[in-house]
Amino acid sequence: MLFGQILALYGVGLWLPQLIRNSLGVRGVMSVAVLTALPYTLATVAMVLWGQGEPTGAVPAACTGRSDGDRRAGAGGGAVP
Repeated sequence: MLFGQILALYGVGLWLPQLIRNSLGVRGVMSVAVLTALPYTLATVAMVLWGQGEPTGAVPAACTGRSDGDRRAGAGGGAVP
């Protein structure tokens, strides 16, 4: 799971500007920067809307589930099947 997160982070951070420049034909540096920032902006808006629209216990429940999964994976002592 961590490998996938790191791969996605590098994919968006390093390769997305090159993909935008080459695939879409955008040549301006500022235009490439704005288009690269678009996924981060949309994710921020989605997180804020999700946090406001959910019942009070939904976000803590999701965080608790994630931490419980991490604890169980760490207690296994090896790769998770």
